[in-house]
Amino acid sequence: MADEEEGWFERLTYTWWGCLVLALMFSGFALFIYWYISGVEAQGGGRVWWLFALVYNWAGKIGTILCAAVPAVLFAIAGIVKFMGRNED
Repeated sequence: MADEEEGWFERLTYTWWGCLVLALMFSGFALFIYWYISGVEAQGGGRVWWLFALVYNWAGKIGTILCAAVPAVLFAIAGIVKFMGRNED
């Protein structure tokens, strides 16, 4: 891909609805992380994806979930700000 071309992620971040779609995606990922880690904890341990295990050992369950929840909130705020700003033109 050439440097002049934009990827799907960049195109989504330019629109208000794209930011809200990204916020929903990150929210879903945060919920998946919560469900996955809660299941592993309920079983008393087991095999965990190495990335989740790395963050979990460093930041705990809440810290691991926040790695996806914080971007979700930031994208939601960006989408709302862009939506409110488009009516001022």
